[in-house]
Amino acid sequence: MLKTRLFIVIFSVIFLTGCTNNKGKTEIKIQLSEAEYLFSLSGYEKDTTFLTAYNLAQKEFNPEKEEFLSLFEKRLLELEPNCRLAAYFGTIEFKDKINFDSTNPEVVAVLTEAIKSAMENTIRVLEKRIESACKTTSFPADLFDKPSVEVKVLPVKNTYSFIVNRKVDKARITKLLESQGDFGLWETYYSREVWENIAGANKLIKEKLKAGNAVNIGIANISIDNENPLFSILIPPFPIDNTVDIIGVSSVKDTALVDKYLTIPGVKDSLPRNLKLLWALKHVDMKRDSAQLIAVRVTTRDESPVLNGDVIISAKAKTSQRLATVMIKLNTEGARILSRMTRENIYKQMAVVIDNSVCFNPYINSEINGGIINISGNLSSEEAIDLASLLDAGNKPKVSVKVIDINETIK
Repeated sequence: MLKTRLFIVIFSVIFLTGCTNNKGKTEIKIQLSEAEYLFSLSGYEKDTTFLTAYNLAQKEFNPEKEEFLSLFEKRLLELEPNCRLAAYFGTIEFKDKINFDSTNPEVVAVLTEAIKSAMENTIRVLEKRIESACKTTSFPADLFDKPSVEVKVLPVKNTYSFIVNRKVDKARITKLLESQGDFGLWETYYSREVWENIAGANKLIKEKLKAGNAVNIGIANISIDNENPLFSILIPPFPIDNTVDIIGVSSVKDTALVDKYLTIPGVKDSLPRNLKLLWALKHVDMKRDSAQLIAVRVTTRDESPVLNGDVIISAKAKTSQRLATVMIKLNTEGARILSRMTRENIYKQMAVVIDNSVCFNPYINSEINGGIINISGNLSSEEAIDLASLLDAGNKPKVSVKVIDINETIK
């Protein structure tokens, strides 16, 4: 009887500890901006007038005082008084709302409603990200003290308050909320399949530098190797005929220069049109000061990934002392595409991309059926939880998020 009572007391202490170890409240204040979202709605984002007006508006824009759409329209009409917004925003997305004869006020009304909806969706996604990130592995805590988020609209324009019943890591939650979180699954090349193109690019860069084009290229006053300008900062893998998708390894500080080299007119045109070069910015070494350049293969007409976040049903992190894993569950359509992709690319790698950066590039050893992707490797528990939180919350509209204050109040 005494043993039973002692067990109950010990269990009660553990139970209550599990339910209270996260006690506290945190208020996270954020600011939203629709500028990037408005840019994404246009079908003429390469138009000179459009870009000039957009850039001018961005320089002047203060989300606490005005709407970006109004400022953009004002700058656009100053540049082109007879400009018709329907010419820029009469896209497939708005085919039932905007036509060639739509007036500027009519287009503004449609865009205003779209922006409002995007803002509301962004708030919902951020709320779910916070809830997911604050979940604990303690069963009692999740059962009796689930994370909850209260959202308030603040008096200052485009600012909101998220109050969560948890203490949070400020750096982690800031990164989680400010990330766009675009997910993509891509096929890749073996490095040997495109190596001649990369080696040719190195020669072209060398020729352009010898012709005295450093200033035009935008690399003046930078110490460079004139004989091997690309390969001096992008170390190729050896041997070249190995079955990996890595083009080379670079110091993180040199990645911008590599990108600049590879986008030089003439150099860019020498590379295959369906080759997309993306950086894997982590896990090359323990110091994480190096990055791998990955040869991604574009296989879709609109240059989108084979799979994107639209097909994700859920994402969950599983952590232990030995291994951290993120399990991603896809819908029926996603499962079908994943099955076909993996069946056609056995023994190659696929690239898991978040916000245009390769997070993982695992080998495909067999066809993946069932629509389940398990991501593991050099993941810490925190990284697995944050990645799962990002993916599980769903796609976020291209509304910019800025965390402006985090205030913790302990009960």
